[in-house]
Amino acid sequence: MVWSIPAKISQLFLLKSRLFVQLLVSFGFFVLSLLAALYEGSYLLEDKSEWQHTTPFTHLLHEHPIFPADISALDFLVYAIKFFSFFPIVCLLSGLYCFMLSLFTMLRKKMLWFRRTCTLIGLLLLISGVLLFSTITIGSLLFCSVMILSGLILVWCTYLLRKTIVR
Repeated sequence: MVWSIPAKISQLFLLKSRLFVQLLVSFGFFVLSLLAALYEGSYLLEDKSEWQHTTPFTHLLHEHPIFPADISALDFLVYAIKFFSFFPIVCLLSGLYCFMLSLFTMLRKKMLWFRRTCTLIGLLLLISGVLLFSTITIGSLLFCSVMILSGLILVWCTYLLRKTIVR
């Protein structure tokens, strides 16, 4: 009986340390891939022909961007998604994993809320992937396909959680 309490504490610490390492690694991948995507998207500054088509956030601030300083940093991400989609996809997947892992950590005791939130995030990914699917470049089609697939996987895993967990 006396030995069971430290064993439970060590199991809890081991579980939390594994979650912390996963969270740290996924957040590291998110930050590095975001920086790489922004770097690749900075080629937008040299491609002035794309300033009218690939700068939705800049057009909220300036009607006709003239100088490279007018371009928003979010438009670098849009340009990277459109033409160099590897790092934005890694950013999406690692950010989604980091968010879902932190959500699981916070809502571990309330699995109903976790399932509902997973379903909502999956449906938002599905809807946004379908709405953005009308773009014409290979990179953006690939990014939207990954969004749709991630949304389907989230909704499917939520359905599996509903079947396996007894209320």
